[in-house]
Amino acid sequence: MLKIISCAGFGNTGSSVVTDFFSEFSAIKVVGGSSFEFSLLHENDGIRDLEYAIVEGNRLKIDLAIKRFKKLINVLNYHNPSGPNYKDYFNGHFIEYTEDYLKSLGVISWKNGWWHRIFEVFPEDRIQNLVKARKFNNILKKSNYGLYETNSWRPSYSGFSTQYYACLSKDEFKNKTRIYLKRLFLELANDDEFLLFDQLFPVNVDTEYLEYFDFAKVILVDRDPRDLYFMNKVFWGSGYIPTENVEIFIDWFKLTRTNVNFHDNILKICFEDMIFDTEKTQKRLCDFVGIDINNHDNPNTYLFVEKSITNTQVYEKVELLDEEYSVILQHDLEKIANELIDYLYSFPILDNSQKNTKKQKLIIEKVYNEVRNRTSFEFLIRIQVVCKCCISKIVRRIKRVYDR
Repeated sequence: MLKIISCAGFGNTGSSVVTDFFSEFSAIKVVGGSSFEFSLLHENDGIRDLEYAIVEGNRLKIDLAIKRFKKLINVLNYHNPSGPNYKDYFNGHFIEYTEDYLKSLGVISWKNGWWHRIFEVFPEDRIQNLVKARKFNNILKKSNYGLYETNSWRPSYSGFSTQYYACLSKDEFKNKTRIYLKRLFLELANDDEFLLFDQLFPVNVDTEYLEYFDFAKVILVDRDPRDLYFMNKVFWGSGYIPTENVEIFIDWFKLTRTNVNFHDNILKICFEDMIFDTEKTQKRLCDFVGIDINNHDNPNTYLFVEKSITNTQVYEKVELLDEEYSVILQHDLEKIANELIDYLYSFPILDNSQKNTKKQKLIIEKVYNEVRNRTSFEFLIRIQVVCKCCISKIVRRIKRVYDR
């Protein structure tokens, strides 16, 4: 039986720490590492949305759902915006197997379909029909059309496009989908192996997602909100994390964790646990997915705890910024600590060897002075706050950004 493992985060919360850990097991094949996300199940217009439309049976909604799904698989295959293209995986069979999947769902189509949203997904069809409509009107002007109509009605051209329909029960849809995904994933592994995908399931995964597989385990990874806020505010600038306003960040943080489900096949850990309680957390992960910890045959080849520790308690480096900005951020961090108290991680006390040095203070001040006057974070600054990189290396990186 093919065993599926997935890790998922809430947005820069460190789910790659799980990917890195399981990459050190020869018995587990990690598909694409943390750089490849198989999001076809939960992405907008993906399999879950397709199921909802087909099972509900609304004839017009189904047409849109199938068209959007067909467009999505082409985007993912050739121009995946969130990582490597799908065509580089599954031995080149992604499109072929997905088209076979649609046929197995009993999808029918006809060329001369029409309704008021017929061109919504593929605007190129609308353009073609505008050309045809112009030709029609030119011909009509030259014709001898002269029927008496009280409301001055004249014939007009109605555009046409391929229209789709299918209808299945929930159980039928899930069975067909299970066959499709197994066929696709067996291109990557034998039937008795573990496959790990990053972000295969959303963080609010429910049991219906897991019914697409015979065996599936999901590991959710969260991290201290103070670190998440500080790193995005000062370094990452990721637009999907709202750190321009601390109040909105707090609301967003709470809301994104509201509908998280837990049952036997879902495990939640903290990113910090993999750093400060490594042995226990790794054993917990192995027991959860059903693999012997003794099969951890390539330790310290992907996951480096001594380096990852620099990604924890980063918010304490707020004092290294210039005084004015430091005061503002310190106020934000205090508000987060008060209003998100249930999500705070209880950090151990670090020894002196892990404290900031004068050189590290110079580094972070240099970085901040370079970016503080930028009007927006149009780029990501991937520089560790407490890394041991020399200042000249950081300056070269920033210079390359400005030279673009």
